[in-house]
Amino acid sequence: MAEEGNKTGSSKAGAGIIRARLNGRLKQTDNGEDSMGKMLSCKDVGVDCDFVIHGQDEADILRQAAEHAKGCHQNVQMTPAVQAKIRSVIKDEGSSCCGGSSCH
Repeated sequence: MAEEGNKTGSSKAGAGIIRARLNGRLKQTDNGEDSMGKMLSCKDVGVDCDFVIHGQDEADILRQAAEHAKGCHQNVQMTPAVQAKIRSVIKDEGSSCCGGSSCH
């Protein structure tokens, strides 16, 4: 029987996956693969609000954002332009990158 590969996360990417799994942030996709969840902060969209949304994927984030906007931001309409802005600032959960031009 072949010996399984090292599961201790010897690479930086592997270590990140293991840390994410330990912190409970790793999600399973429909095909059984692990993937990080997504997150969105109202502040990232330009709204003065501390609310942060955590979801499984972009569709989940958009659904929760629309629900949150109905209750807390009645003046915000979920137009295609607002949805595009939201999509542009959704981050992978656990990511420290702001997505700005200075990030590598």
